[in-house]
Amino acid sequence: MDTPETLLIENVYAPTRWGLEEVALLVAGGRVARIVPARESRVTRSLLKGSGPGSRRLDGEGRFAVPGFVDLHV
Repeated sequence: MDTPETLLIENVYAPTRWGLEEVALLVAGGRVARIVPARESRVTRSLLKGSGPGSRRLDGEGRFAVPGFVDLHV
C-alpha cells in the first residue's frame, strides 16, 4: 500500500473563529495535520522539508478550504 504524499497547500481561505483568513494547510497521511496563518507558512515549509520525496507544495490562491460536510439526515 502506498503512503499518501505530504502536501503543503498555501494561500487558501478558511473559516476561523475570527472570520475568513488566509492560511496554509499541511496534509500528512491523508489528514490535515496543521493549519497555520499564511504569514507563518515558512514555519510549515520547514516541516515539509523533512517529509521525504513524496512531499510537495501547492498554491491554492483564490480557493477555499472548508470542513467536510456530512448529511446526518440520511
